Amino acid sequence: MILFKVFLFCLIVTISSLCHAGDWIRNSDSSISFSGEITKDELSRFLAVYKSTDRTLVLNSSGGNILAALKIGEILIENKDLKVIVRGMCASSCANYLFLAGHTKQIDHGVVGFHGSWGAFVASSKFKKGIREVPADERDRLLKYHKDGAEEEARFIAKTGVSDELFNRTQKENDEGLYDIYMPGPRAFDYYGIHGVQGAQDLNVLNDWPGVKIQYDDGPTQKSNSTQAKALR
Repeated sequence: MILFKVFLFCLIVTISSLCHAGDWIRNSDSSISFSGEITKDELSRFLAVYKSTDRTLVLNSSGGNILAALKIGEILIENKDLKVIVRGMCASSCANYLFLAGHTKQIDHGVVGFHGSWGAFVASSKFKKGIREVPADERDRLLKYHKDGAEEEARFIAKTGVSDELFNRTQKENDEGLYDIYMPGPRAFDYYGIHGVQGAQDLNVLNDWPGVKIQYDDGPTQKSNSTQAKALR
């Protein structure tokens, strides 16, 4: 159980604790919005609001519970008419599962950030070291839980067409402490298979998140730039 808590900490960006609990709101007959932290019970709250005929989802979330976000993403990705709009922040599990589930993606005065994935964490040295420290009677259960989750995530990611390289890279670099969040620019989005993103990363949004270390990267042809949100104030 200790490893499970460590796992959640490693995949939920540290700024999540600064967010309020999430709210699902219906804006119109075909539009909903979500703002706040994704909690373990988020799927039921989502299902109480969402309709398969919805066409727009507006997001402002720094992430939260991985399994709940993945389950929501699996539903959203089946809606081929869905447009996801980020206003504010969409990071961690919000980016991995809700943003990537959109058939059309737009950033409107917002930022989208990544820092690993379930599968990348299970493959990491940090996970392998941690699992060895778990008592034998718990180890097999935890291994099965995380491997099953990583496999479920892999099936979802395959549907998005996004390269595993994005998650493997950001998991490794995040584990090394290089940054809290990786934010792709237009060319980097395309490089990793996230095509047709409308709008651009608005780093001024990070003024509301002082001390968060970010890395903005516009693709392999441009040297990436690391900074802290507080430096943008």
